[in-house]
Amino acid sequence: MRLEDFLTGSGFVDQKSLDSALEAVSKNQDLTLGEIIVRQRIIPIDKYSEFLDVYIDFLANNLDAVAQSKGFIDYSLAVKVGATYCRENQIFPIEKVAARGSLALKVMVKDRNNVEALDHVKKSCSTLPLPLPTRNFHPKLFDKLLEQIEQNKNDKNDEIEWETGIAAEKDLVSTEDKRIVDAVNRIIKQGVEYRASDIHLRIEQGKAEVRYRIDGALGRTHSLKQEEYASIVSRIKIMCGMDIAERRMPQDGKIRLNYEKRGSYDIRVSTLARQFGEGVVMRLLSQKALEDTTLDTLEMEPDILDPFRRLLLAPKGLILVTGPTGSGKTTTLYASLKELLATRPEKNIDTVEDPVEYTLKGVNQCSVDYKINKTFEVCLRALLRQDPDNIMVGEMRDLETAKMAVRAALTGHLVLSTLHTNSTAETITRLMDMGIESYLVAPTLLGIMGQRLVRRICNGCREETSPQNAELFIAAGLDPIAYQGTGCGECFNTGYKGRIGIYEYFPVAPAFVPDISSMEAIGKLQQKREVISFLNYGLRKVSQGLTTESEVLENTAI
Repeated sequence: MRLEDFLTGSGFVDQKSLDSALEAVSKNQDLTLGEIIVRQRIIPIDKYSEFLDVYIDFLANNLDAVAQSKGFIDYSLAVKVGATYCRENQIFPIEKVAARGSLALKVMVKDRNNVEALDHVKKSCSTLPLPLPTRNFHPKLFDKLLEQIEQNKNDKNDEIEWETGIAAEKDLVSTEDKRIVDAVNRIIKQGVEYRASDIHLRIEQGKAEVRYRIDGALGRTHSLKQEEYASIVSRIKIMCGMDIAERRMPQDGKIRLNYEKRGSYDIRVSTLARQFGEGVVMRLLSQKALEDTTLDTLEMEPDILDPFRRLLLAPKGLILVTGPTGSGKTTTLYASLKELLATRPEKNIDTVEDPVEYTLKGVNQCSVDYKINKTFEVCLRALLRQDPDNIMVGEMRDLETAKMAVRAALTGHLVLSTLHTNSTAETITRLMDMGIESYLVAPTLLGIMGQRLVRRICNGCREETSPQNAELFIAAGLDPIAYQGTGCGECFNTGYKGRIGIYEYFPVAPAFVPDISSMEAIGKLQQKREVISFLNYGLRKVSQGLTTESEVLENTAI
């Protein structure tokens, strides 16, 4: 059950008051629904203690809603008491309420006769008279509330440690500057909390806002004060070493931060002048996510993962990972490099990237710099004189880079790279359209891994449903069964949480020139190699309850 449905169903909040509170939440990104309702005193003071009893029961049966409980539960009280004391005595302070003409403390306590613990909590939270225990003690809810203590104890801007390009606090000259600093920190911190991949800041006529891309979809929009927007952009520029005076030309920069709860992040920042002001996009790259990523965690099916792994053992040749922008190609390449490090430690691994997104221990990484004409081609040409065994080229964008990569593959190096193509078959013709002769493609191209990203169904609200296109499942040899997410607090009521890859693996080698002379010939080669299409692979994931039919159909349509 959603928090909004509980509030109206409990009889303590009417629909008109709820709508007013929800509107206030949309206008103030700093406050939760609970905080708004408490501040506006929508629930009568004399009914609030009774409400908390009902609310605790609701949370016990809807543990995902604990994340939305701030406001109705004052976590600062538990911080004062201390998580260790709360756990040892099975007691948790909930909220200060009006009772008998003064403030009392509502607590959840296992032993209502534990006077010593109740007295300790009363003194810690500075309340009189004695605390009022709730009707019931819920063990699972108690554990969930304890988890929230650390989050709320550290819910401050100073838990973010900026490592590079940041102006020191002593450089601030006014209260307004401090407010801007806090606003930027809050924007980025919320992006991390939301699991966003990108943060968009934009200004239009009469409106400024920040939007978060979560699981591939733009959502979680918050408004910004128009008069502060330019200052927020300038603050971000300072943080990543950009020229704050330059507002007409695009700029790129980078911020690095340590976030206590989520680890280290590299943030790639891009600015672009638009009609009403500069637009800013920040891409969040988690170092922890990379450390935890391997080929196994990509959840490839065994009939794709096993042959791809064998491909990485080849002494030479070209392996391509293809797909549109944002389809996870770089993640697959880094996971492949980690596989090479683990299985072939005696090999020298080098990369050329634009830019280096993650730092990989044991790998020699090089970043291109077009300002000084340090292009992919220049770096790759120099790299071949650095005695590499395995080479990763971030992207083959032009003929010269493609030629150098193919030449390296022909001369005894294993080369991994990416191309932007819609299908694995199209990749071969793209290489030849770029100017690589078919007699060079045939002996060097080992295999192609095409991929897409689709949203994963939230485990907290997944339910079985009937597919809209049962004939597709039957044609793929699958039972016509599908799943969907109904929406809950854990997934922001979207029904999705996280993303998974769907893959199309095409083992090209051994191939001869006639095998790749046309799209018809390539299609026959794919049939011979029994290539599983994006659609059929995606339908597998649907039948496994990992994603939805609509996600697969939307992302496999060419």
